Amino acid sequence: YEATNDSRALDAAIKNAEHILTRRDEFIEAGENGTLSTFETLAVENFARLYNITGDKRYLDFCVALCSYINKIEYAHSHTFLGTLRGLQLAAVYTGDESLNEKPDFFRKKIIEEHYEMADGGVSEVFPRGYRNEGCSVADWLMLNLNSAFISGDDETYQRTENILYNALFFNQLITGGFGHRDLTERGYAGTGLSEAWWCCTENCGLAMTEFAKHAVVLRGNELCVNFLLSGEFTVAAPGKPDITVNITTDYPRSVYTVINVKNMPKEVKLKVNIPTFVKD
Repeated sequence: YEATNDSRALDAAIKNAEHILTRRDEFIEAGENGTLSTFETLAVENFARLYNITGDKRYLDFCVALCSYINKIEYAHSHTFLGTLRGLQLAAVYTGDESLNEKPDFFRKKIIEEHYEMADGGVSEVFPRGYRNEGCSVADWLMLNLNSAFISGDDETYQRTENILYNALFFNQLITGGFGHRDLTERGYAGTGLSEAWWCCTENCGLAMTEFAKHAVVLRGNELCVNFLLSGEFTVAAPGKPDITVNITTDYPRSVYTVINVKNMPKEVKLKVNIPTFVKD
């Protein structure tokens, strides 16, 4: 629906949400007795999105309620754990309540500080470490950092996201174009064990690349922020004024030479380009 504005897609999403809400008490009971799984809470991202579209507070309340029971990262399935946290992040973005981002940000920092994240920006299928990674988990980790950077405006977090995309996410792509798993060893990636998960990783990694592109150019207050040197044409809404059009021509990361053309730039808005640290050095 967000991509096409097709009301049929929204109707289908609402019907699914309402079906799940008929079992709301079962979810809450499972949360209270400690049996609620992140495989069940993964749907909260969609409830946050539905709240943003419909304004129905029941969707927001369900999202926040389920996330309140997710408090332990050890031995968690990384895809469903990170996907759940992303739902809470979106709730923070849509409501403007940054306190909702406290839990996602706590675990994001823990993953970094405790070195659950690999050198290339990837994470394993299970926290803190497992015998293989998962494309979905890498995609979720990328999008969790994207959302965090969007909320905070932190350039370093955007650069972390870029590292995840180019080094971890793309390394999990197969010759078919799909994404999947890679086996891990104590020294890094194994030479074997690359397998495609067309039912899950391919879709979620595609979503991550789309979200990355959406964050390439954003308007924050009176700053037009070019967060990524990503070739393409970007349209940014400027409240009360014509849309701003940004054209970026670059071969990055093969080359750092980049041309940025901006049209309809309001006089009070300044251009800010996030230049990667390794380029500065």
